[in-house]
Amino acid sequence: MNCSYGNAFRLTGNEAYKQVLYQGAKSLSTRFNPTAGVIRSWDFVRKGCDRKFPVIIDNMMNLELLLSMSKAYADDSLQNIACTHANTTIQHHFRDDYSTYHLVDYDPETGAVRGKQTVQGFSDDSSWSRGQAWALYSYTMMFRLTGYQNYLLQAGHIADMLLRRLPADGIPYSGFRRSGRRTDLSGCFRCGYHGLRLYRTKPLYPRHGSQGILSCHGRKATPYACLERVSGRTGYERMFHPEAQRGCTS
Repeated sequence: MNCSYGNAFRLTGNEAYKQVLYQGAKSLSTRFNPTAGVIRSWDFVRKGCDRKFPVIIDNMMNLELLLSMSKAYADDSLQNIACTHANTTIQHHFRDDYSTYHLVDYDPETGAVRGKQTVQGFSDDSSWSRGQAWALYSYTMMFRLTGYQNYLLQAGHIADMLLRRLPADGIPYSGFRRSGRRTDLSGCFRCGYHGLRLYRTKPLYPRHGSQGILSCHGRKATPYACLERVSGRTGYERMFHPEAQRGCTS
């Protein structure tokens, strides 16, 4: 919705577009199960699978919509859902080393965890590279929009985990497993970009942001990363701050 209605609102200032975003956030909130404390991801269940309430780490990326619309419309229910989902995800999605499973299946009636799996990663016990990047971005974003220190702490742990797993050239193996495909440029770029966001929020990890991006793209910074470095804003926040759209020279 950010790509379509979000940019439409940013470019025109037409409040009707912002109202569509709010309706989208309200619709997303209907997928929240208060017993499990999470927002459901998929409605379909693949043949041979026995999932009741699947939640993927990607869901964390949707919380920016809830938080932004909560602020724009003074709707505390949206922030409460976002924070509950983020807290439950910390509890059940992450391993002891702060890597994350791709999917956790919950019992919608009791909230109990039924299983932890991957659908897009190398294996159930691997660390799908893009999933780790979603986690890094999302908890950095959660801290930025709520100010809650536990989210910054979680983002820092994730960044440390990623740094420990990077090979010397800074380009991760698929699933961060040396038995996987040699490189995962998609995961590399995302981890590098989100590392820049974490550094911008709290400059504790000076290596993380630049290493992956420079490995993938030589010494040329992408316009998007450059914008983030100058504006300090991202995602839905940019829609409400048009001045943050100014370009910059890397």
